[in-house]
Amino acid sequence: MREAAQGLAGTDCVLGIITCGTGNDFVKPLGIPTDIPGAVDVLLYGKVLKVNRCRANDQPFINVAGFGFDVDVLDSVELFKAGTKSGRLAYLKGLFHALGHFHLRQVEYSIDGGQSVSCDCLLIAAGNGTHIGGALRPRRILPTGCWISASFMMCAD
Repeated sequence: MREAAQGLAGTDCVLGIITCGTGNDFVKPLGIPTDIPGAVDVLLYGKVLKVNRCRANDQPFINVAGFGFDVDVLDSVELFKAGTKSGRLAYLKGLFHALGHFHLRQVEYSIDGGQSVSCDCLLIAAGNGTHIGGALRPRRILPTGCWISASFMMCAD
């Protein structure tokens, strides 16, 4: 998704999405069904929505950029995807695998060049979307330590 969106940035082209991912986080707030016939229906008859393009460490993204435990889970999910038909089950197996190797990370970060903050953290996630990790909704589960605007959120916890 990131590469496609980057290539289309600044053009009049529209990105059509038919999901085939494990978590499908990006399509949830857009209302795009995860079944192929439903997604095709949206492509043919849905409305075009504009999505903000964000940057973290000078890398563009359109949904979530993460560091820490969420990435550990994603790496673990890759171990289980091939033998699991359900994306949710692959995430659950990945979660438990990552918990077995859990550790906090010492980080230093700043937002827009502002004051640096140092902390030991579980994860840092900057997001344009509403979901992370296949099912988690950060705005509901990580309210403390979050910077939120109408179209962007960053959490460090």
